[in-house]
Amino acid sequence: MRHKKVVLAHIEKLAAEMGAAEPELLAHQLALLIDGAIVAAMVSRNPGVADTAGLAAGSLFGPSKVKKPKRAGNASAQLMAV
Repeated sequence: MRHKKVVLAHIEKLAAEMGAAEPELLAHQLALLIDGAIVAAMVSRNPGVADTAGLAAGSLFGPSKVKKPKRAGNASAQLMAV
């Protein structure tokens, strides 16, 4: 369980750095998608579900959900890579 908390904290940190309006909420949403994609891939034996989860994750990055960035950086690219 500790590993899960570390991953969630890292996702939240990246979300905050990219200027997410609610970094904690976004981190939980992304973690849920990650967990679901892993389970779906294991059950279906289809690694392509990761692509579908990636598309769903992209919808969480709408302009209304992101604050103006405080500093330049590549946190958004790092977050998308998670």
